[in-house]
Amino acid sequence: GSENFFGYQFYQPIELDKDRKEDQKRKAGHCCCSLLDSPYGPALGTILKKVRKNTHTKVICIADNIIPHEHRPGDKAFTRYFLKTCDAFITMSEKVMSDLRNFVPKDKPAILIQHPLYDNFGEIISKTEARGKLKIKNDESIVLFFGFIRKYKGLDILLDAMKILKSQMSNLKLLIAGEF
Repeated sequence: GSENFFGYQFYQPIELDKDRKEDQKRKAGHCCCSLLDSPYGPALGTILKKVRKNTHTKVICIADNIIPHEHRPGDKAFTRYFLKTCDAFITMSEKVMSDLRNFVPKDKPAILIQHPLYDNFGEIISKTEARGKLKIKNDESIVLFFGFIRKYKGLDILLDAMKILKSQMSNLKLLIAGEF
């Protein structure tokens, strides 16, 4: 049952250590955690080392990413420190599985479960209605850039390409939807 599991997020390591002490009393058999950013690796890894000292709790990591998209000094060392404390892994893409295998021994269990699709974007509307809301004419062709706007995503290359494409297709529009 659920009393056999407990989990950690990476946001507040001091609170996590308090939770760990409570969970130890329950003698949970599994701890599920994720590392969403490498600078938290040392804090979470240290807490998980304490969790594993009890010899009955197995640590399962749900890995969204292994290598951060935006590289910083210490990323690999912090990530490696965290990953050493995990007994098994769930990755959400083949790329993350490949990255994981560069950090941990091949004999550590790992399974790939494809990243879920989200359904929290509201009701589906027709293409015509969507174009109307965005003030896009029906005869215009659209190139969509969607996601976090970061240097490594290549938006600068897309903007250069649009200059070339626009000279060949006057009805071409670029729609950028993202977060800085």
